[in-house]
Amino acid sequence: MDEVKYFFTNTGHNQPLRSLLSAFIGLVIFEWILVIFLAWALIPSTMIFLGVFVALVPLQLFILQYMNQLLRSGHKVDEDGLVIQLGGHTSFKILWEKIAEVAPVQDIKLPELDGLGCCLALEEATLFCLGNKHDLLHVSLVSEIPLQGRIKRELRQRQVNTIYLNADDLDGILSAIKINLDCDDKQKAQEVEIGIPSAQGDLPPLFEQRQKSELCTKIPMLELRDLTYSYGKKPVVNQLNLRVMPGEIVAFLGPNGMGKSTTLNMIAGLIKPQFGSILLKGGDIWLEAERSKRGQIGYVPDPPILYTRLSAREHLHYAASLYGLPQKNGTEKIDHLIALLQMEGWSDELIQGYSQGMKRKVSLASALLASPEILIIDELTNSFDALTISKIESILSSYKESGKSVLFTGHVLTAAEKLADRIYIMNRGRCVAFGTLEELKEQTSMDTLEELYFSLTGELE
Repeated sequence: MDEVKYFFTNTGHNQPLRSLLSAFIGLVIFEWILVIFLAWALIPSTMIFLGVFVALVPLQLFILQYMNQLLRSGHKVDEDGLVIQLGGHTSFKILWEKIAEVAPVQDIKLPELDGLGCCLALEEATLFCLGNKHDLLHVSLVSEIPLQGRIKRELRQRQVNTIYLNADDLDGILSAIKINLDCDDKQKAQEVEIGIPSAQGDLPPLFEQRQKSELCTKIPMLELRDLTYSYGKKPVVNQLNLRVMPGEIVAFLGPNGMGKSTTLNMIAGLIKPQFGSILLKGGDIWLEAERSKRGQIGYVPDPPILYTRLSAREHLHYAASLYGLPQKNGTEKIDHLIALLQMEGWSDELIQGYSQGMKRKVSLASALLASPEILIIDELTNSFDALTISKIESILSSYKESGKSVLFTGHVLTAAEKLADRIYIMNRGRCVAFGTLEELKEQTSMDTLEELYFSLTGELE
């Protein structure tokens, strides 16, 4: 699969900024050498100079950080809109529905750039947010909107209808923006409510949202990059790369002890990766600024983690309160899930008396309550009977149709064959094969998933 880009730098061609930073670093190094020399020479008069120098250190560090943020500056494309950024002091989002057109431009009159070769200026209703004067992009808005976000005080709430920005990869950001604009148009044309079918036809739909066109965004719902984790000196997850796209079900297969559960625990936020990144809709969930995205992940661990002195209904109401669901909406969803998973007969009994399969139903219902963007299930079929597995398959199919995503592990290969759009196979902490079932068969010259799985993992040896 081609590399997905969602971050586009905008100061890579800013030579004045780079020259100024190099000169400033040289000046700071010279100052340090001079101070060390004077201190070594024990000249009494240097004490005043040393005091002034120490007082200037915080200012020097601030200037270095400011210029470094500018050098790392870039615009971000996500599923909601275009995040326009300039250094660490400017960041605001324009929703896709507010953007009418984007186009590259040349030979336009620009405001004067500042001493760092950048520009943040507003002329009438036109905003210039530039990291240099090259590779310009013209963004026309549907109507005037107020500037909101992290931006200098005099520009806040000012109305704009046109924005000029730049990006080092102009073709890349233009393509990414147009893909998402097309996706937004398709979504507007496909507003339908969908629900999970059940034996109780009068139940309200569990998932009410807009239908997304099939894989309408090229930004992965979930992406693992070089994910690594070791217990002691033994690596159990070794430079794992994996993607789950919107509206996709992915099976994550492999023998016991090969890092599958550890990987899911890292995705769920229970274990911090020792190396690598976990991106949800383009944001690293282990960065402080993106921690809130973890709430968009629904996790069904194996074994389940439950408050066993509560009943199933009490546990689900408690989970609904943690999710912040309105009481009426939460109660409706809980009643629906209890009926859907056939828990009516024992939902008011204490969980401590449940079988393992009954506990896993409660865990699954808890994860589904908030309709997370991606559902992570460890050991999909473990402890479930055939009827429950059939219902779960129906739930996951509906989840996929709603534009949401599913990642599951398991040892029942028929479930992967039936449900998964793509399959990843792990062995000794590494991904040894991935693709659709047909692609895997073609890669290995095997006729069945079972045959190629045993061949890749060596479980029959």
